[in-house]
Amino acid sequence: MPHQLPSFFNPFWGSLTKGPANGQCAYAALYATMTSTTEFTADVVKGANSMKRSIYTLMLANLANDVECKVVDPCRELRRLYPT
Repeated sequence: MPHQLPSFFNPFWGSLTKGPANGQCAYAALYATMTSTTEFTADVVKGANSMKRSIYTLMLANLANDVECKVVDPCRELRRLYPT
């Protein structure tokens, strides 16, 4: 462990933990931070998945407003994602 990490974590009473390296590490890290989780159990994974669904629901709910305000152009996004 780099020497800087303990110095950074000490004022926050933080600690390192290992999480699953399954492509969901950002959500697992966010959940661990929000709940002071240090062990990844089945219940923790369920909680992280629930939080992930909540974030996606919020993003999709805001998408209609973003399109209406012209922050997002759905046609341009489709062309970007699926170029011909």
